[in-house]
Amino acid sequence: MDSYLTASPAPSTSSAPALNTLREAIAKLETDHKSKGTHLSGRIIHLCHYLPIVSSFQRTPTPPSGQNTIPSPPKTPPQRPADVSSVTPTEDSSKTTEKRPFQWHLTPRRGHTAMHSGIRSLSQTHKQVIVAYTGEIHAHSRVAPPSVVAGGAAAPGSETISIDTLSEEEKKGLESEMLGYVDPESEKSGYEHDITYVPVWLDDKTARGHYDGYCKTTLWPLFHYLLWQDVTHEISSHEAEFNAYMKANQAYAEKLFEVYQPGDLIWVQDYHLLLVPKQFRALAPEAFVGLFVHTPFPSSEVFRCLPRRKEILDGMLGANLVCFQTFSYARHFASSCIRVCGYESALGGAGVDISGQIVEIIHCPVGIDAKRVEIDTRRPGIKPKVDALRTLYQGKKIIVGRDKLDAVKGIVQKLKAFEKLLLDFPQWRGNVVLIQVTSPSLTDSPKLERQVSELVAHINGEYGSLDFIPVHHYHQHIKKDEFYALLSVADLALITPLRDGMNTTSMEFVICQEEVSKGANVSGTKELAVNLSAIAGVVSSQPTDQVAETVVAAADAATAVVNARRAPSPLVMSEFMGISNTMSKGALQINPWNLGDVAACINQALTMSNAEKYQRQELLYNTVTTHTSHSWAAVLVRSLLEKIGSENTAHQTPVLDRTLMNDRYKNATKKRLFMFDYDGTLTPIVKVPSAAVPSQGTLTALEKLSADPLNVVYIISGRDGGFLDQHLGHLKNVGFSAEHGCFMREPGQGKGVWTNLTKTFDMSWMAEVKEIFEYYTERTTGSFIEVKKASVTWHYRASDPDWGSFQCKQCLDLLETNLVPKRPIEVLVGKKNLEVRPIAINKGEIVKRLLYLNPDAEFVFCAGDDKTDEDMFRALRLLRPSASVVDKTIIMQPPISASLSITPSSTPPKLEPVKLTISPDAVFSTAVGLPTKKTLAVWHETSPRDIVQAMLELVGEGEATSTLPPKDGEGPDGTNTDAAKL
Repeated sequence: MDSYLTASPAPSTSSAPALNTLREAIAKLETDHKSKGTHLSGRIIHLCHYLPIVSSFQRTPTPPSGQNTIPSPPKTPPQRPADVSSVTPTEDSSKTTEKRPFQWHLTPRRGHTAMHSGIRSLSQTHKQVIVAYTGEIHAHSRVAPPSVVAGGAAAPGSETISIDTLSEEEKKGLESEMLGYVDPESEKSGYEHDITYVPVWLDDKTARGHYDGYCKTTLWPLFHYLLWQDVTHEISSHEAEFNAYMKANQAYAEKLFEVYQPGDLIWVQDYHLLLVPKQFRALAPEAFVGLFVHTPFPSSEVFRCLPRRKEILDGMLGANLVCFQTFSYARHFASSCIRVCGYESALGGAGVDISGQIVEIIHCPVGIDAKRVEIDTRRPGIKPKVDALRTLYQGKKIIVGRDKLDAVKGIVQKLKAFEKLLLDFPQWRGNVVLIQVTSPSLTDSPKLERQVSELVAHINGEYGSLDFIPVHHYHQHIKKDEFYALLSVADLALITPLRDGMNTTSMEFVICQEEVSKGANVSGTKELAVNLSAIAGVVSSQPTDQVAETVVAAADAATAVVNARRAPSPLVMSEFMGISNTMSKGALQINPWNLGDVAACINQALTMSNAEKYQRQELLYNTVTTHTSHSWAAVLVRSLLEKIGSENTAHQTPVLDRTLMNDRYKNATKKRLFMFDYDGTLTPIVKVPSAAVPSQGTLTALEKLSADPLNVVYIISGRDGGFLDQHLGHLKNVGFSAEHGCFMREPGQGKGVWTNLTKTFDMSWMAEVKEIFEYYTERTTGSFIEVKKASVTWHYRASDPDWGSFQCKQCLDLLETNLVPKRPIEVLVGKKNLEVRPIAINKGEIVKRLLYLNPDAEFVFCAGDDKTDEDMFRALRLLRPSASVVDKTIIMQPPISASLSITPSSTPPKLEPVKLTISPDAVFSTAVGLPTKKTLAVWHETSPRDIVQAMLELVGEGEATSTLPPKDGEGPDGTNTDAAKL
């Protein structure tokens, strides 16, 4: 919905209780973060497509050489308020502009009212920075200021200036001018903090390829369930346009990095900038980034049609938090990440795991600035227009619709449904009119415009007459007073998009109807009071026999006022809108494709009783005034703050500092705790799992470490107990955890003596999982099922790589959608396998168990290489909360795994919290892999050789390199192997 430039009184700055609650929660979160040592700058940076400013440029003519310049006379005072420049420091900067051969003029830009209203509201508590593209630069003339339309685009025939022709000095001049710019709405609202505007400069070719190309011809149609051949005459070059899209996004990311300060909160807005989160993450790995997508997000089956689908998804997943308008859009995004990219679901389906980096997915619909709209509906210019419309359409019901002329707005379906109404309900012929306003779109389709015009002509020809026209179609931009007058006079608002993100017309209609209803009641009450007062005066001076006639007149006056009272009009809206769920209780929802139902719903709304109208209006009004643009913006800030410092935040790591580790190892005089993964950590990954035998160096390191009475050594593996017993069981002082924590063998216990930690669990889900795996095994040649005692794994490493990967994604989606929400299980995506295990037991729970049972440990070393090992690193993060608590004792609550035993007891022992004596700098969580690998660990080593060598150094065997494990991808005989891990 477009915004408007017309000045109006500022709304009250008093906040609704819900907004106050949100702001209190934000303040508390910030206080908690600061107390833990997390730095917050107090700034929020918003990346938007366009600046909310229209920039116009004027070059001052240079006089001929040698010609004297005559000083300019004083400026003529402006005749209209609109002629006054909106730039605050014009007087102070006049001296500098006189010296420059150019001058910039800044005015507010129409469009994205709700988003910018929300951003402005955050200025009450935080500093705001908006980084965005300048948009078209308009040519400014003192005689004729530039003419613009919605969105800041130049009106037809208006002159624009190519950005490519601007010099660096002229660009710096605009940047300087924007530093002093104050948005008129912010100035009226009196917010505590100003907004800083930072322009992004894009050359003309990149700007066109980015917005007019990839955004409008590729992403926008796809996100609205339109394939490209449905909206364009020629299939454009996706590759060339994507390159422009990528280049523009990179320019945004680099400009953002220029203004970024550690501790800033960053929100990237909408589909124009989907690559920015990943691009900026490469420049600032520790930044707090959120992404809000205002458009719908299609199902994975539609999204997978996008040629550059993985690049778009990976770009979005560079954010810490991704937010959508509705739950269904968020679900579609998560499903696309799983099915298209093969990523793993996390947080119970509310997130995506990308190599240990957990990206949370939430939804929060955008609202409108209800207080501002309420004030705007009381503008003095509206009532005369309302009266004129009522006179013009006296005795007829008025249906109002206002949409952009886009294929997804459902205008054709609306017109056909209106025709269906006149056909199925003939009583409305001559008694109802449809006023449809279609705002010209930036991507107007001549075919669609012709189709709409032909439908309007057909309906008017079929059901109209010389003195009655049923459909009034206006293809034009209308002023704010005209728009609100239409919404106020309407007997029904009909909004029928086929797919839409946010639609503000429905919410503004609710506000208008509330104001009309209140205004009618107040006016009627005053009229009744005046009439009754006059009648009372007459009664007091009349004889008794005339009192009866006077009372009858009073009753007639009261009845006239009651009859004149106008109930709020109902709202009929499509179920395919981003706000449909929010307004479902008060609005009549329809499927715009079902013309018969739409016609019946219109008839129901036009014949609705006043009591039902008031009931529905109350529900709608409460929704619109509660879910506002201000509360939306506050929710985004709160959600990002909740994500900061989360244990699920992965990062890149430095190489293990062995000198520091050796020092901490020697200084630990009470107890030291070692925890190792097996495959990929102590031995390289090999093609045949049975060939992953430990090297002599690995056995030496484990034996030497476990021989020290101060050391507690455990191997925490996904292997079953039989394999571990066979190859490592002779190490008497080493403890083992098999099947990702489901079975335990304590140090000193013999072979085959395992504790089943899942014995008390309900394992009936294994049969259901096995049935699903069997289905995919039958359809995937080379795959097989491995059933362990407490988990089920589906392997497809011997299958066709592409088909196996595709089947894995399909199976994962089926498990995450249908089984995981109902059963206490989780699904792990391994290397060429899918594993399902109990949710309460994993490697992280075993790490917590060992920490709890060894609270006096002064040194901890933990190493792993894949996703399952991230659970261990996540558990160890509680030992490194922040720099502010380095010297403080850490209290650990009893973990679930600490109470599990082989013999269930009806009265389990009461477990108390314990104090951990370890210092955070003595915790060495180490990921095996490349330094660029995202992990929750603190350190990294490149290969199992490095891990074993580091352990040998601790026990004084660092020079024995000939016994180290082979390199990754190399078998015991030195031949290359294909990596495949259990």
